[in-house]
Amino acid sequence: MKSKILKIIFVFFCVLKTFSQSGNFSALDYYNMAKSEFDSENWYASYQYLLETLNVNPDFQDAYFLLAQCSYQLDEFDLTLDYLEKAEKYFPNDSKILNLRGMTYIAIGKIKEAEEIFDSVLKTFPNDVTSRFGKAELFLLDGKYSAAEQEYNQALFRDSINRKALLSLGLLFGQQEKYSKAQEYFQKALNFYTGDADVYYYSAVLYVMQNDFKLAEKFIRLALELAPNEDKFYELLGNILYNLKKYDEVINICDFRISQDRNRDTAWYLKGFAELKTGDEEKAIETWALGLEIFPEDEIMRAALETLVNSVVPIEDSRRKNWAEYHIKKARENNRKFDVPASVFEYQKALKIDPFNIEARKNFASMLKLNGYNEAYLEQLKFIKENSSLDKISSDVLDAIEAYDSLLTDSLSKKWNIEQFYLDKIRYTVGIFYMDSDLYSSHV
Repeated sequence: MKSKILKIIFVFFCVLKTFSQSGNFSALDYYNMAKSEFDSENWYASYQYLLETLNVNPDFQDAYFLLAQCSYQLDEFDLTLDYLEKAEKYFPNDSKILNLRGMTYIAIGKIKEAEEIFDSVLKTFPNDVTSRFGKAELFLLDGKYSAAEQEYNQALFRDSINRKALLSLGLLFGQQEKYSKAQEYFQKALNFYTGDADVYYYSAVLYVMQNDFKLAEKFIRLALELAPNEDKFYELLGNILYNLKKYDEVINICDFRISQDRNRDTAWYLKGFAELKTGDEEKAIETWALGLEIFPEDEIMRAALETLVNSVVPIEDSRRKNWAEYHIKKARENNRKFDVPASVFEYQKALKIDPFNIEARKNFASMLKLNGYNEAYLEQLKFIKENSSLDKISSDVLDAIEAYDSLLTDSLSKKWNIEQFYLDKIRYTVGIFYMDSDLYSSHV
């Protein structure tokens, strides 16, 4: 949300500069510029031009609907509904407004309300293609592929060269591994929309589904020739090249994506794996560490980093303490919420990264004691004693070791002189069966 607001502010100042250089514009001029930017998928610029349109003429009817469309593209769904409500005052019962509201309801999880809207539109306008797309999406969410296919075919029946219907049917058959049928629809789309970058992009997606990465690369590069600034095309190209083992090219593409916008988590993630494949483990660690500074909650990237760290980074490396700190903070947060199991889990992860972190180990030991695992608690305290200089060991740790050593003198592990935590434990499953005593006695 914050990055989106910053982008809008940046575009706003750029627009103001343009206005100051170009003189005054009418509301229609602003609206036409907004429409041009919208058609070029420059949602932020379009949004700002539309605000200027309404600043000049607050009753400019079409601007409200276009603002709703921009907000929808920017995933600002509350704003979308607000602008649709304003637009509806000027265009009551307009199918375009109803359909966009239905799609917005799908996005925010109001499935029943969305279905009611699409049904009402189709009852009045049975040839409305957009409502059929909405119904198809609802069927897909419910896993009803045949019903979704029927809605897309109904849309094609009413508009035989509808790009969205052709691509949707192609992807639907691709997901069902009916690739020859999927290819028929993509070929029709390519015949009718030779200059449309998205058609080439989704054709590349289809070839990825079939693991034909060479053809996928060909089509995604054609898409990039038509739309060289589209990030999702570079993202797909990076994944395709990774599967083709062109790791140096993958790193270059990820660097380009990051240079355009550092907030692209998939670029950091993929770059790290490409560097790992080239044998540069230190570079991969550095990349993922930087990525996690931007996306600290990215658990997949963190898991990749920690797996690599535990494999190649020496235990004594000072960086381990910083990487473990994330889990220690989460453990404290969970502890404040009285979520003891989650707190124990986070301390375990922290100690796996930084085993000599005394603070984390003491807190972990306290958790074990709280849960009644006295032997495990004592083992943790002994570890602290063995791996700390005597002047750094607090008296309470030494006192606890002495007390629990005495308390557990009569335990079975002590009597048998067995280190229970190092035993190779074998799990047995025992089935227990019983018979009703009255039933048994009647047969005897």
